Amino acid sequence: MQKDAIRSFFACEFTTDNLNKINRIAADLKSTLPSLVRWVNIENIHLTIKFIGEFNPDDLEKIRFSLNQALHTFQQFEIQISQLGVFPTFSKPRVIWIGINSNEQLINLVKIVNHETEALGYPTEKRPFSRISHWEG
Repeated sequence: MQKDAIRSFFACEFTTDNLNKINRIAADLKSTLPSLVRWVNIENIHLTIKFIGEFNPDDLEKIRFSLNQALHTFQQFEIQISQLGVFPTFSKPRVIWIGINSNEQLINLVKIVNHETEALGYPTEKRPFSRISHWEG
């Protein structure tokens, strides 16, 4: 790990409509699990596309240019919240997750980001892309 490395990831923001839905779900859960979960601000909820881990700041301009080129015609797309769950159990939740319906545009976005970051030496995740966003307690 480099001294100046930054832990980082690529993510998509949710629409205001989806954030409102998530906020309603969180409000219901807070009344049920108030002391068991450390809640994040709704503004920090996002869909992680790729977790990088230790990112070399010297690569920032290279990856910005590469992704701008690869995504310049990429169209905005919609996602639908589909499910809710916890890890490991509801009685002792460590992670609360929200599942989304997948679509071809989302999968293509993941593929593009993986391809461009792998070209700079950031390996692609071995596990398949997971369509969940979560809070960690």
